[in-house]
Formats: sequence, C-alpha cells, structure tokens
Amino acid sequence: MVPDVEVFDRRRGRRTRRGTVRSGQRMMPDSDVMRVADVAVTTPLRTAIDLGRQRQPARAFAEAEAMVRAGVAVEEILRELPRFAGYRWIRQFRELAPLLDPRPESIPESIMRFRWLGTGQPRPEPQRPVVGPQGQEWRLDLGIDELYFAVEYDGKEFHEGAQRQQHDAERRGWVARNTPWMVKVIGKENLFGHADFESRLPGWIREARSTLGERLRRGHRWYDDVGD
Repeated sequence: MVPDVEVFDRRRGRRTRRGTVRSGQRMMPDSDVMRVADVAVTTPLRTAIDLGRQRQPARAFAEAEAMVRAGVAVEEILRELPRFAGYRWIRQFRELAPLLDPRPESIPESIMRFRWLGTGQPRPEPQRPVVGPQGQEWRLDLGIDELYFAVEYDGKEFHEGAQRQQHDAERRGWVARNTPWMVKVIGKENLFGHADFESRLPGWIREARSTLGERLRRGHRWYDDVGD
C-alpha cells in the first residue's frame, strides 16, 4: 500500500485539507528546506531525522537507515540531533542513530538487523561476502563472521518466482555444502507477523538465539563439519 503524502505548512495555523494527504504545521528554518522541480521539500538530512522520530522504533530505525543508504551521513545526523532537543521521540532516536549503517539493502533487512541488535547476542554485520564456485562474490544479508551464522530475508521484490527461488536454493545449498556458513532464511510472515513490532520476540529470533548458543559452545570446531 502506498502511504499518504505528508504535506506541512510552515505558516502558523495553516494546513492542507485533502483526503489523500497527511497535513499539519511544522516550524523549521530555511536551512531544512530545499526545492525539487519547484516543490519545497525537506532536505535529506532533515527528512532522515524526521523519519527517525516515530513511535515504532523498528520503523523509525529502518526508514532513517534508508536515508543513510541514500547518502545521508550518520555523522551528519549525530551532529544535528542536539538542536532537536524536546522534539517528539527524539530521545529514542538519539539511541538508535549511532547504530545506523548504509550497508543493509532494504527496509526489511534494516528491521531484521534492528530486532537482532535488541537480543543481546553477538552483533551482526550486514552483507557478509562469500566466494561462490566460479569465484563470484555472493553476499549474505546479515551475519556473524566468527560464528559463520547468517540470516537472509526472502521478500517478494527480489525472491519471488520459480527461477529466482531455484537460484536461491542452489546458492544456499552450495554455501551449506562448501563453506562453514549456516544460513537461516525468513520471509515476510516471520518479519512482519505482528502489527506492533516490539510486542513479542519473533520466532526466528528465538531460533537464531538457540543456534547461536550452540555455535558459541562449539566454537571453531564448526570447521570440522564442512565437507562431511
């Protein structure tokens, strides 16, 4: 579903009254506004901060991270945050902002990383490289290098269709047989199973924690299993 367009008026007491937009008033300096095709819009930096100031932490994190992926530097965001003292949900975003990373390639990957970061398990890194059979580089969405454990998200945009699914199955089968990596695959129903992202610990996180615990107990002996 396409979300409503957000249209705000910088003049006191003014708003756009139209059913297809969300409207209100926003007081902001001229430095927060730019023009694109003669339309006044917030700058990428201001947009990133506004997206990060949402009630649901997972969405705030993922959408702000999308702006970082688009080119807004995390350092810029951190420098700018002090002037937003007192703004709604800014305290929450102050905690999230240092964790933003441009490497996740989609909103679901960012939400997946956000939820993992909250488990207290070893911190994962996005886009872990694996060399394939022809010397090509494959990248696993999210993983811990020292434990060779990764999680991948299969969404409709890039993974739907018999041909793509077969390619994914062959790639992951080769990784399982020829590398130390273990890959856990989750879909939309696992990641977006609850309207409130923070209401319950998702099942795939519980499974990941169990697997990680086993990996930690076994340590580097995992190498011995490859090729058996």
